[in-house]
Amino acid sequence: MDIRRHLAQQKIEDARQSVTRVHQKLLEEVTANRLAHEKFYSTITIVAAGALVLSVTYLGNIKAAGGKPVDFCLLKSSWDSLLVCLAASVFYLNFHTNYVHYARFREKAEKMKAYREATMEDIDAITVVDEQGTQWTNGDLRKSLANEIAAFDKDVEWNKKKEDFWAELYTWAGHIAQITFGLGLVLLLLFAIANS
Repeated sequence: MDIRRHLAQQKIEDARQSVTRVHQKLLEEVTANRLAHEKFYSTITIVAAGALVLSVTYLGNIKAAGGKPVDFCLLKSSWDSLLVCLAASVFYLNFHTNYVHYARFREKAEKMKAYREATMEDIDAITVVDEQGTQWTNGDLRKSLANEIAAFDKDVEWNKKKEDFWAELYTWAGHIAQITFGLGLVLLLLFAIANS
């Protein structure tokens, strides 16, 4: 019986350590991913805004020189694309942050559920004493663990729905930002070539 108790406690400890590792991973990944994505999409935002400003200045120089802009629709289309790029890249950062938040909380809830399930499997081999020094009966412990497992199941499901929603939004915002950025720059270049 002593070996069984030791193995049960080891199994529970392994599950607890798994929760701790996921939490640590969450903190590390959130920081690294956030910084990389912020840098990339901040750069797109700055370059797109700069292209808009430079194109307005270029248009002003053409008019000041007495010229009439050729293919003005290219410039308007470029501005539209760059404005969409600005909006999409700004929202991308927010959407991605929300996605990571819900993904990690889903993962943590899954690990907490596994921790409780490991405890439930070996309930006969362990003794649980609360903060007041009262020993729990196996029946009370089973009931409490079953309630916690059900609550973690709900947390997993809820966080998964939110994770999927934000993943879809940030993915599309990123694609839109990248496509409209490239399109806006190409249209701007074509306008500049047509007016040189």
